[in-house]
Amino acid sequence: MDQSIRDRQTMYGTSPTSMLRMLHPPTSLSWRQPCPAFPGFLFLKFRRWYHVISRTALDGLPFNGADKDFLQQLIQRYSRIYFTEILGYALMDNHFHLLVRMFPKDHVSDEELHERYIRAHGPKALLSKEKIPAMRQKWSSLSEMIKEIKQSFSRYYNKRHNRKGYLWGTDSKVSSSRTGAR
Repeated sequence: MDQSIRDRQTMYGTSPTSMLRMLHPPTSLSWRQPCPAFPGFLFLKFRRWYHVISRTALDGLPFNGADKDFLQQLIQRYSRIYFTEILGYALMDNHFHLLVRMFPKDHVSDEELHERYIRAHGPKALLSKEKIPAMRQKWSSLSEMIKEIKQSFSRYYNKRHNRKGYLWGTDSKVSSSRTGAR
């Protein structure tokens, strides 16, 4: 059997369960390990992480390997723009799970905010001083990030599969938990 086919079977599985991929190398943080303190959280007593579940409105198991690859790329792209850390995610045939930690809006400097703006809008994009507060507010919002991931994926999926209409079912389910600062 070809190595790439084996890799894909390992990644997506052949059963209804799907892959759990970490954005970080194995030596880095995983969702099961406690997270060391970050400078932006030294002033907080508790940190929050969120488990997000979003299901498709379509019947059956509509997402194939290429669809999951694209969804994975979107999650990675938006995790580099938003003030977040994706601790882990699972992409399944009809829904996805994210384990996310959101950072406060003052977590990054104005210089870092400009770099994220260029990542989002291209190398020629300019961020005016008037837009900075709005971008800080938006990029520290979990609901905004999930909305962008789902809208971008819906456009891709509908175009690729020559369809129109809603892709996602009800609102995403989000549960949160606190971890003590270390």
